[in-house]
Amino acid sequence: MEYISASYHLKPRSQQGSIGVIKVEKKEDIEACFKECSKHDEEKSVLAEEFIEGQEISIEAVVCQGKVDIFGVTEKLLYPGTFVESGHISPYKHKEKHQDLYKNLVKEVVHAMGIVFGPLHIEGYHTNKGFVVGEVHTRYGGDNIVTITEIAMKCDMHTPIFAELAGIPYQPERKHAQSEVCAVRFLETNQGVVRAIKGISDLKMMGNVVDFHVNCSVGDRIRPIKNSYDRAGWMIVKGKNEREVNHALHDAIDKIKIIIR
Repeated sequence: MEYISASYHLKPRSQQGSIGVIKVEKKEDIEACFKECSKHDEEKSVLAEEFIEGQEISIEAVVCQGKVDIFGVTEKLLYPGTFVESGHISPYKHKEKHQDLYKNLVKEVVHAMGIVFGPLHIEGYHTNKGFVVGEVHTRYGGDNIVTITEIAMKCDMHTPIFAELAGIPYQPERKHAQSEVCAVRFLETNQGVVRAIKGISDLKMMGNVVDFHVNCSVGDRIRPIKNSYDRAGWMIVKGKNEREVNHALHDAIDKIKIIIR
């Protein structure tokens, strides 16, 4: 790479969860960024990818019984200035507008990669030049994406897979369609040592809260969010629409108090 005509990001090949991912904007920074990124890979093997500006989404699908079925499309949110997800919301608010694009895209991916069976998680970006595929995974999406998709779309992403593996006929009761809006949001707190965690009992009483988990305990040190493992916890909230979900998330996040010393 002798020059940079666009922004790039470097990532260690052997890592996940945004560990070691660095954005490079100037050619003068390439060497320093490469050295920092390669610290996180024993083989010093680094991927360089063009940085894509646009709204990131993921498509959740399965290839089963010879058919491709899209279950949902989720919108990805990031912590400011990072590559780390701060949350996901399902369905993506412009899903219906791009429905044909998603169907054709998934079929093209399945055909090109020769996928014949299993779950499919495609990450991509809506940009001003069109849709750009970022990553393709032959697995279920992480970060509770499957859970929020199943709740929002009233679907079942697991039974069809197990049915085919077991050789059992399976016919869904009805075609999945959006029923609710559901989101997972990751907690953010100040840096320092955890002195106390309050508000969990109040959170359990909230009707819109589906599930939650706090990753830290009293005595743990909270560090700046540089990768997915630095997040202090998560909560899943559902509602009739996106406005209700965002309001419930705001209330729920307010109730959890991770007190730092």
